Amino acid sequence: MSNLKTDFDNLVNVLKARKLYSENDEVDTALNILLGSIQDKEEYQESVRTDKENIIDLIQNVFVNWGEFNISDVESADAPIYNELGNHIELIESFNNNSVTIFKYENDIEVDEFELDYEDLSMDLLEEILLIAEQYDVEQQKFFDSCLNKNF
Repeated sequence: MSNLKTDFDNLVNVLKARKLYSENDEVDTALNILLGSIQDKEEYQESVRTDKENIIDLIQNVFVNWGEFNISDVESADAPIYNELGNHIELIESFNNNSVTIFKYENDIEVDEFELDYEDLSMDLLEEILLIAEQYDVEQQKFFDSCLNKNF
């Protein structure tokens, strides 16, 4: 990925240099449009990156209070689907501060598991995980409060 970013940055620099030395109005117009599109895309990617970081921070806040948890620890929550194809399904079932554990099933039999960092998940999955983490947080707080009320 870093090579792609380097290639992209080099292309932008070439386009900017070409714009500086251009004496053709049509070329200038085309380069301005292209550079504007590149800048818009970079701003969009930055805003998406920021949104992902914010959601990840919110998820990680739950671990500060309660530690890691599994999907089975959350009442009536279904494991988010990471990937599904035919009789193969990959479910996100375990959550910790930096990553999730994804379990692979084939015909409902667990065949493998692997970890994946939050940064590598889609926004949709992060939002689904955030809802689960918030639900877990509420449930744990209720349990904690009930223990306080019973003088444990």
